[in-house]
Amino acid sequence: MKTSKRITLLSQYKDSISYFAKCACVANAHDLMIFIEKDDEYNRVNIQFYIDVELNKYFELWNYGHILGKVKHFIDVVWNRIKITFKVLFKGHITLEQDFIIDDEEQLDAFINALNEGRKYVKGE
Repeated sequence: MKTSKRITLLSQYKDSISYFAKCACVANAHDLMIFIEKDDEYNRVNIQFYIDVELNKYFELWNYGHILGKVKHFIDVVWNRIKITFKVLFKGHITLEQDFIIDDEEQLDAFINALNEGRKYVKGE
């Protein structure tokens, strides 16, 4: 499978293969990179998903009618970002989420086929 519905082969190496998956909503921020590699040391296959996750990128100040509402919202957003920064600094991690939409059976089959093909490829089948 070189390409299929919103799934594209990116690279193939001796013990790894990677794919690019486009979210059905077609927003670039939701795109996903799938990296599948064979780990001979532990006799397993690793699958990694790479996606950009945003922290309230837009301040959405236009939703507030008066200037004080805009200022308060701006301060709330900045304060939230500061709290998240301190969590990363002192705890070393935060929990985030991002959506990846699969809109029909054809795209779901392509996603599953990419994972199966990657597994077979790195296992040498």
